Amino acid sequence: MNMFQGREFDETLGKRLKLLRQSRRMSMDNLGGCIGVCGQQIHKYETGESRMPPERLAACARMFGVPVGYFFGEGESGPQRRFDKSVITVAAEVHELPSDVRQGFYSLMRAVNKMQNRDEGTEDNARNSAKAA
Repeated sequence: MNMFQGREFDETLGKRLKLLRQSRRMSMDNLGGCIGVCGQQIHKYETGESRMPPERLAACARMFGVPVGYFFGEGESGPQRRFDKSVITVAAEVHELPSDVRQGFYSLMRAVNKMQNRDEGTEDNARNSAKAA
């Protein structure tokens, strides 16, 4: 394995860790505290700057309730939620906002999503009523 392949592997593993951490709305410091390292070390794992030792990897897998193989790409054949680049870009931009602005943006998006789901439910109910008639 050459140096690039090793770094590429570490970066891929780090992205999987970051995705799990963010999906649980956990800070780097919080995750670090749970597995016995500082938040800065979590950042290094997530960016591929440092290789995650097996014992830390196992601790993360246990904590997040995933098999260790998840970090190596095992089990990806099933349906997974995938995001296109634009969604990830927007998420990164939102993440850079001040905390209070980010929270307001989040609340606004939740409200819009709820309205959309409600409207879709109304359309479904109308279709079902029309079918029954």
